Amino acid sequence: MLIAHITDTHILEPKRSPFRNFKLNGVGLFRPLDWQYRSNKLIESLKEASKADLIAITGDLTEDGHPDQFAELARCLQVSKVTPDKVLLVPGNHDYYWSADAWDEAFLTGPLSTFYRRMGFRKYSEDLTIVLVNTGIYQNFIFSKAAPMAQCLPSDFSEVTHKDVLMLMHHPPVPSWASTVDGFSKDDLLYIKSKVETLKGKNLAVLAGHVHKNSTHKIFEKIPMVVKTSQALVERDGRVRFFTFDRGGLRDQSST
Repeated sequence: MLIAHITDTHILEPKRSPFRNFKLNGVGLFRPLDWQYRSNKLIESLKEASKADLIAITGDLTEDGHPDQFAELARCLQVSKVTPDKVLLVPGNHDYYWSADAWDEAFLTGPLSTFYRRMGFRKYSEDLTIVLVNTGIYQNFIFSKAAPMAQCLPSDFSEVTHKDVLMLMHHPPVPSWASTVDGFSKDDLLYIKSKVETLKGKNLAVLAGHVHKNSTHKIFEKIPMVVKTSQALVERDGRVRFFTFDRGGLRDQSST
């Protein structure tokens, strides 16, 4: 299976007041507020990603979760003509800065309803189970902490019967140097470990974003779970990344 990974698109609304620009400069750490550049880059990336069997978009889809940003995201998806059935999206911390309900409103009844997928298990094929994990939580934009894992992960992994298991989430489940304001706490990682221990013998991988760079981690001793993150699309050198996922694990195919 060929998987296209896009993350941290940070889509902006086209029309903004001076006050909004002032706030967004802080939210975006003074990245250029060029909405057209970000949208066009996402559209072109989606067109490139359409050759894959699955397109995983792992959070921080918007700059701060404003409804007009979700509307612009919907426009990008529509213009790209990507097939909704092959797109899986999960939210990040930026998608919850505007309100606690912005994500649900955009996907349940709003402009992104065609792309709505319930969080949790999805039996994607005869060999693959995908776990969609929402690590976003409503918080002030000076924080980027993940939601408590006891609220995010499915409580029972016993129904996973497929050999291959791919988890999609925004925050990578790796130790954080500042867990009180960013990422996961030690208790969250122990909770994740207690769940994935039930998947011993399976081919387990995680695709995530948040850190804005390509990285690979193996964090749990004796548990063969690989965590990979990709470069943020909002960055100048960010691009769609391709992986194959099979008995050989999650392998980078972006150079081919």
